[in-house]
Amino acid sequence: MWTSINMDSYLGVTCHYITKETKLATVLLGVTRFPQSHTAVNIKEAQNVLMESWGISMEKIHCLVTDNAANMLASAQLLRVRHIRCFAHTLNLVVKKALDQTPELQDIQLRAKSVVTLFRTSCKAKEKLCVVQEMMAAVIMGK
Repeated sequence: MWTSINMDSYLGVTCHYITKETKLATVLLGVTRFPQSHTAVNIKEAQNVLMESWGISMEKIHCLVTDNAANMLASAQLLRVRHIRCFAHTLNLVVKKALDQTPELQDIQLRAKSVVTLFRTSCKAKEKLCVVQEMMAAVIMGK
């Protein structure tokens, strides 16, 4: 599940499997707009629809890997599927917490956020940034 910068919610499902040649393979089964509430029941129903459209029976699903959100854990329980917490998401949470608890970095974070905010909210500033980036790229490329 994720939300776009336009505040539209989406559900994406990716399948990871091992081929007959014992190679790891990945396929995107689908991304669908998800305007309803992010409850475990709604997530489970959307996952069921996607699995059915691909002809994947629940017996073929060995585990569901998601973030650590309670609704995702509950949807795995409703699907009666083993759940694994995403390592990358968990690591990201640990790093965020560590950064938040490091006072020396809080000033840097605030300044970085204000720079990002400037370029996201000012067309004029964004245009100037683009011009400077093009000039820097020309210098790097030796033009």
